[in-house]
Amino acid sequence: MEVSEEIPVNDRHCLNCNNNIAEDARFCNHCGALQGDHDIDDALLRQRTITLLSVFFAVHLLVCLFANFSAAARGLVPLLIFDGTLSVFTLGYVIYLRKELSCLFKWNNFSVLKVLGYALVAIALAIVVNYCVKWLNRTIFDTETYYYYAFSHLRYAKLITLLFVALQPAIFEELAFRGVMQEGLKKIVDTRQAIFITAFLFSLLHMSIISFIWMLPFALWLGYVRNKEQTIWYGMLIHFCFNATACFFEFFELNLF
Repeated sequence: MEVSEEIPVNDRHCLNCNNNIAEDARFCNHCGALQGDHDIDDALLRQRTITLLSVFFAVHLLVCLFANFSAAARGLVPLLIFDGTLSVFTLGYVIYLRKELSCLFKWNNFSVLKVLGYALVAIALAIVVNYCVKWLNRTIFDTETYYYYAFSHLRYAKLITLLFVALQPAIFEELAFRGVMQEGLKKIVDTRQAIFITAFLFSLLHMSIISFIWMLPFALWLGYVRNKEQTIWYGMLIHFCFNATACFFEFFELNLF
């Protein structure tokens, strides 16, 4: 009896033109399109993410270096220009990556108790940090620095101080680091590493050894909360409460009430 040999049917088709291609083909012999090899796709995604994040951080670093070490950067107008530039740049990235970041703007399982809890902890931490930083500045550097003095000559100086020292950083620094940076790093490294690297870079950009000491654990907490709650809103709330407390701390110290 004659035994017929079965010829395997090739069911693989090009992802672009849908023509039959060989099982091990990386490119379509009809249209030349690269096929969906998972290793290749993953490598391309990682390369794209590394490039995007490198450019993102490099721009922030260059602006911060110029703002901190250039004589031309002194004064209110340069401060507003630098802050405005980084805010617009961050917003552009958020819009470009809106599909990847959209999950962060949901507030599932909203809890008033969580809001109050996070706010109270942020306020308490801000009080402790401000007392410690003031003591270190007086003891080591024999200096006093106040955010308020940058806006003291303006009408509604206290309100403007709160807007530019508390509200603006709470929104745009969280979008930049717990949003763009941390979410992007999760595609390259594991979640814990992403939180730590983001916190380190965030603290580094503030260009202060004393600030780095307390800012790194604070940034780690922000990263942890953002990952735990799967939203960026709690981080913005914490950041605002922390910075706003620092502002009120100055107002009381300068007898502005």
